[in-house]
Amino acid sequence: MQRNPMRWLAASLAFLSMCASVGAASAMWAPAPLEVLADEADLIIAGRVTAVGPAGFALFNRPQDLATIEVLRVLKSLPGVGQPKQIQLVQPAAGGPGVSTDLRYALGVEGIWMLKRDAANGFYVVNHPFQFQPKTDWRKMVDLVAAREKVAGGKPVDGLVARSEVFQTQPQPGPTFFEVRFSLKNTTDQPITVCRYAGNKPLQTEWTGPDGQPQASVHYDWLQRARLAGVQERDFVVIPPGGVRYVGPNSPESGVFFQSIPGRPNAAINSAAAGDHQVAVTFVNPEAGKEFDLENVWTGEVTANVATFTAP
Repeated sequence: MQRNPMRWLAASLAFLSMCASVGAASAMWAPAPLEVLADEADLIIAGRVTAVGPAGFALFNRPQDLATIEVLRVLKSLPGVGQPKQIQLVQPAAGGPGVSTDLRYALGVEGIWMLKRDAANGFYVVNHPFQFQPKTDWRKMVDLVAAREKVAGGKPVDGLVARSEVFQTQPQPGPTFFEVRFSLKNTTDQPITVCRYAGNKPLQTEWTGPDGQPQASVHYDWLQRARLAGVQERDFVVIPPGGVRYVGPNSPESGVFFQSIPGRPNAAINSAAAGDHQVAVTFVNPEAGKEFDLENVWTGEVTANVATFTAP
């Protein structure tokens, strides 16, 4: 099947329209950790907007602009992206009905952008405000990207490396939370397509508690109360060469959550007894995408490095 060259842009920007709150003065944004945004970026630059003009097309019946950004410094660039001197960013055109989630960058704006690229036409998109950081945070971003290059993973399987990381939060007062985030890295020189459809429960866990006994994770228990449509083409995502994409039990960037005891976790959070825990996450994909005429979809299983944490 021949893909519409604007489909990727439409899918990327759909988030903006779906998150709009009717009558709200400001947007409601889902959390987006900088680690996730940096990992999934095809290009991270420091730059300056030098021109804004009509793109010549519309998305969701809304005219679009192209913001031309002069690249001052390149912090990250995937193979095939290169070291551009300038890039063009798609954004909703000014004027007409506004949406609270519109993200626009005016002439003269300078900062750091974490960008995804549409390989079909060379445009870039921003679909979360955190993808733009102030230029004064350059050193912080340099350190972040360097740290992300060192993230451990499991053994590669057919070009994919699975990676698990533990992030700990401690609300005051309250129990300690541990989030095991999972991502896939393409180690080949060709794009790899995977399916992230939550209904297939693609993340399987082997969780061992402090007593050495296997524990059952509840990260997909929310599906018992959900009515999901079947697999859709949008559930398939392309991982560019050298690129990273996240897979979660709910949204792609969500993790498998654990909560120390005492506490009353909700149906999607595991109760973690005091002591050491080990969690091995395996990504399983049986979907080949034939019903959507997709080709070269990765199928099989790949296991991440073992994630560990100590609950108080």
